[in-house]
Amino acid sequence: MISRGKSIETIEARALLSTLWIVVMINMLKADILARVLTYRINRWANILVAIFTIAFIVGGGSTYPHYLFIAAVEIVCLLLIIGIAWRWPNPNTQV
Repeated sequence: MISRGKSIETIEARALLSTLWIVVMINMLKADILARVLTYRINRWANILVAIFTIAFIVGGGSTYPHYLFIAAVEIVCLLLIIGIAWRWPNPNTQV
């Protein structure tokens, strides 16, 4: 039932957007699971390269809305931590 002058297109767009965000989040979760089974070298470089690519995407596709700037800043800090940790990650096969 549609009320208050809302069109079917608006409701369908909301549902579609919501569904797409759910798919993105599930895809990220699967990527995290995949990271647990990759070898050290592939995992390390994948973390570094994907984090760099994601930072470029956040900055390049960003908005100047205050809420986006806050969320983007938090994401970039987390991604920089990922890069730093992956960069300093020692090879477990060469540890004594």
